[in-house]
Amino acid sequence: MATYAELHAHSGFSFLDGASDPEELVGEATRLGLGALALTDHHGFYGVVRFAEAARACGLATVFGCEVTLDGIDDRTGVPDPSGTHLVLLARSPEGYRHLATMLGEAHLARGEKGSPRLKLEDVARCAKEWLILTGCRKAHSPGR
Repeated sequence: MATYAELHAHSGFSFLDGASDPEELVGEATRLGLGALALTDHHGFYGVVRFAEAARACGLATVFGCEVTLDGIDDRTGVPDPSGTHLVLLARSPEGYRHLATMLGEAHLARGEKGSPRLKLEDVARCAKEWLILTGCRKAHSPGR
């Protein structure tokens, strides 16, 4: 049987999109026999420390990433269907993680207030070689969209 790795999982840190604590996600992935798990919360690495510690204790391979919104004009909270398209960005290496954290931090600071950061495809393209980029949700970005 082929090994399966879930590469698009949100924890409760992705409000209205995930409900489980990072430790619960790791426990379920271990119970199911997954080969690896990627934590991809919206616009940040809020649960990665807890995720990494739980995964290490269970011997589960980890992938660190996030789901970002491109060209969003509103906040994610308080809006039934926020604007923008999505990409899942997975760090290929510690350097990729650093570049992703830097991009997210800069986008949050540029916003000037709490809420969803403003990102464009050009922001992602600057370090795209450092990441594996997925388009697997109903709001996924695709060329020409």
